[in-house]
Amino acid sequence: MPSITALRALHKALPEDLFDLLLPDGVHGVPDPAGIDYFEFAKGCRAYLLAMGEAQDPSSPGGCDVVDEERPALNMKVIPLRGKVA
Repeated sequence: MPSITALRALHKALPEDLFDLLLPDGVHGVPDPAGIDYFEFAKGCRAYLLAMGEAQDPSSPGGCDVVDEERPALNMKVIPLRGKVA
């Protein structure tokens, strides 16, 4: 794995999706949370929690468990949050 200094330089130079390809699976580079809009972040968190609550509802396809058909909707709520905070 490259040095931290090299990773910082690459992270600034490359788009996030391209930078992520250089990292091992499950490891992601995210921006510093300085300047974060806490209200927008909280709005995204609430959207995720609402979707998760629906996925865990006993009447949902997997009952209280999250099943594969529910994962894309949850992922679409997580993806915008991922880049907003470290």
